[in-house]
Amino acid sequence: AAADAAEAGLVHAPNDRDLLLAAAESRYELGEERRALRHLQLLESVAPDHAPSRYRLGICQLRLAESGDAGETRAEMLERARECFDIYRDMAPTDQDGWLAAGQARVQIAGTLPDGDASEQQLNEALSIWVEGEARFGAQPEFPYRVGWCYEALGRRTPAVAGYRRAVDIEPRYPPALLALAGLLAVDDPVATRGLLLRAVQSDISATERRMVLRWLDSTGGPIPTALDSVRSAGG
Repeated sequence: AAADAAEAGLVHAPNDRDLLLAAAESRYELGEERRALRHLQLLESVAPDHAPSRYRLGICQLRLAESGDAGETRAEMLERARECFDIYRDMAPTDQDGWLAAGQARVQIAGTLPDGDASEQQLNEALSIWVEGEARFGAQPEFPYRVGWCYEALGRRTPAVAGYRRAVDIEPRYPPALLALAGLLAVDDPVATRGLLLRAVQSDISATERRMVLRWLDSTGGPIPTALDSVRSAGG
């Protein structure tokens, strides 16, 4: 109702800041990214200093790119999201969400590129952002986990293990880090892997993931099932 009322008002005052903010926020909260997007794009010029709108614009672009409903190429939408999150970080440097999202956009961009220097550059940029994020917001597991994820994606096992360990030290039942660390240690250290997976089954993982972990625990070990990679994305 609030979104409909604001949009009705915009028919007569299409650049009204308050109506645009109301319509954009309502559509965003309803999960209607496509409809929120056009209001948020107008707010770039009508209210360029409104930081939450800049962040929401980036999130809408990221979600639409991931869903395949971008309306333009996925790469273009991801690049626009990256720009929004970089601007938002400058506007609200104490909000960790901007740092997480800025790195995530780069990881998604890397996924659109063939393996090579360009893809690696995006991963290194994400790594740099998340390393700084860990220094700023170190009392939570998301940043060291994502640092570890980037190192693993770049083929650097030792710092990847260290990042995952830091995340687990902060939150002993943080599922993405538990499973990621278990995945790297499964062959070389099955005892440590078993301990990590026992913690994982007591944490907030899906029923499917729990069944896979229990199956591994009941087996003689070996590599972690690749299907568990669903919770080992950079998104955590």
